[in-house]
Amino acid sequence: MTRRALGSPAGVPDGAPNDLVSRVATVRHRAVHHLLLVLIGLIVVVLVQMALPFRDGARFRFGFLLNLAALPVLGYALLANLRGQQRVALAIVTAILLIAGAVPVLQRGLAANPLCLLFFTLPIVLSGVVGARRNLGVCAAVAVASIFVSTALEEAGALPASPTNGDPDWWFSVQAASLLVLVAYFLDRFGHVLHTTLQDALAAQAEVRQQASERIRAQDALIEEQRFSTAALENLPAIFTLLGRDGRFTRWNRNFPRALGMTDKELANATLEDVFSPKDHEEVRRHVQRVFEDGRDTTEAALLTRAGLEVPHLLVASRLELEGNEYLAGVALNTSELALARTRIQSLSQELEERLERITALHKIDQAITGSLDIRLTLDVVLEQVIGRLQVDAASVRLLSRAEHVLMFGASRGLPSRELRGVRVRLGEGTVGRAALDRRRVVLRGEAEIAAALPKLPFLRDAGFQAYVVTPLVAKGQLQGVLELFHRSHLEDDDDWHEYLTTLATQAAIAVDSATLFENLERSNLELRLAYDRTIEGWARALDLRDEETEGHSRRVTDMTVALAERLGFSAENLVHVRRGALLHDIGKMGIPDSILLKPGKLTDEEWAIMRRHPDYAVELLSPIEFLAPALPIPRSHHEKWDGSGYPRGLRGEEIPQAARIFAVVDVYDALTSDRPYRRAWAPGRALEHIRSEAGKHFDPQVVEAFLDLVEGGDQASRHPYRAYD
Repeated sequence: MTRRALGSPAGVPDGAPNDLVSRVATVRHRAVHHLLLVLIGLIVVVLVQMALPFRDGARFRFGFLLNLAALPVLGYALLANLRGQQRVALAIVTAILLIAGAVPVLQRGLAANPLCLLFFTLPIVLSGVVGARRNLGVCAAVAVASIFVSTALEEAGALPASPTNGDPDWWFSVQAASLLVLVAYFLDRFGHVLHTTLQDALAAQAEVRQQASERIRAQDALIEEQRFSTAALENLPAIFTLLGRDGRFTRWNRNFPRALGMTDKELANATLEDVFSPKDHEEVRRHVQRVFEDGRDTTEAALLTRAGLEVPHLLVASRLELEGNEYLAGVALNTSELALARTRIQSLSQELEERLERITALHKIDQAITGSLDIRLTLDVVLEQVIGRLQVDAASVRLLSRAEHVLMFGASRGLPSRELRGVRVRLGEGTVGRAALDRRRVVLRGEAEIAAALPKLPFLRDAGFQAYVVTPLVAKGQLQGVLELFHRSHLEDDDDWHEYLTTLATQAAIAVDSATLFENLERSNLELRLAYDRTIEGWARALDLRDEETEGHSRRVTDMTVALAERLGFSAENLVHVRRGALLHDIGKMGIPDSILLKPGKLTDEEWAIMRRHPDYAVELLSPIEFLAPALPIPRSHHEKWDGSGYPRGLRGEEIPQAARIFAVVDVYDALTSDRPYRRAWAPGRALEHIRSEAGKHFDPQVVEAFLDLVEGGDQASRHPYRAYD
């Protein structure tokens, strides 16, 4: 018995069904083509016969020329037919035949030209066989009409009399017409049956071809599936077998004889006892029995090679029915290789998990760096990851003070922070200072060595630390501090551990560097903003000093404007701009001459026109200063009025910036409650009533309501409205 193949492909004939419409068109094309050839031949014969007895007559010459002219038209019809234009070809042929029959009949009568019946019959036959019913009806109607018209003309004397009896042969005409009608009727029925039969035959043929094609495709799919299954089983990284109920192997893949060291012929004659270890024979028999009874089973057994080696395998089998017979389909996987693979997978999985944990730790540190620039919070995250990932008991960070060249406490985990805060280590001093100065890692082991190296930390003697590691924190080539690690047992500090420590130390150094840069930047920005604001306050004081009547006005209206803006929901950032705009609201008066600005009496119209330009002067003065751009609405628009009667642009309602609307109320209130050369100060109550009366005219009603609530509430004096730098 030889090995049976798992599957083999078989060739199939190629073929595909043709479309029914194209098949019908092809049949019609061929029919019309052949009929055209026959008709051309008949016409030539008739022309020769007609030429013999009438060589000298005028009618012969007319008929001969007429038929001769028909030849190229017939040729064109033949060409159209060859191009697939069957309708055009059919129309041309029928028209020529009808003309060829009608002309002689109308010239000499039907009795004198009985041959013309052939010309009437042929188009009827042609239309009935390959044309449509409409064509058949037209041809029959033309033929019958030509017969009776010719007879009528002959009776009227318009045509020569019939040579038979001298009178029109009506009986012959009726017979001829009846014959043509019968032929037309028969061909109509015959053509319909012919077309129907042809279409049914073609449809049946197409269906048969379709079914054949589907069977071929199904067969191809089956063959392809068989090829795929065979290839899959042959390339399976395991043994595949089919075992019959008689205990014989019927099919297998190439891995089975390779594993046993047998040939296919030897395997075909082998039994279960021949291929399995004797100690597993009983288990294998039970395995086979369970598969045939229960349909599926899994067990373990050792294959016995020709060399006597026992190779453990995992057996997975199920019951399979083929062609009415039951088989055991089994797969055997070498478990020795599987064990090695499982060990390798576990090792890779553990390594991957460790690397993932390290990446997670670094990600958390990155989040701490980007999410918070508070160095203390960032260092807490760093130390948490250091202790968790490096498996140490305690850790601390010392930061470098560049001004004093000392290492100071930064943060710690697992150590008494109070003890560490007072310890300052100079660069180059002791183990920590030298490690920082030399930028090298130091590893100490044993309590005595650690205590001797860190004399400023006496609490370490009782802590029981057996390992100590200090590594410098360096970012962008600059020393930022040191990272200290403490452990109470033996430290497994292999190369991978030290590599990870270097990575964490680098992240910690970057965090310290970023926080330091941010703090320095914040300090510089704060100092710059303070300088800006002191400059602005200086401008305001200079303006107050120029006009003694308004001394202190800028400070008062600024504080009250900020308080009112805060009440109306302005953010802290916008309050900064409101404060700057209030301080600079009259900066444009720097461009007003003293003769006008300091005039004690009433201004003239010309002087007042100059005075009204001070908002424009403020914009010209401040617009080149970029950081003051958000503060410009108050200097530009604080003289605009709610009803549009203000200046310099005549803005109305909410067209006026809100900050300017707020300041306008405060500015008028302060002016009314302050002494001026031309009047004494109003009482606060009177000033408030004036403010209330101007709501909706001079002032924004909503701002007036908030202002009255602020002033009448009595809390403006207790407020410290400007909190931008608190």
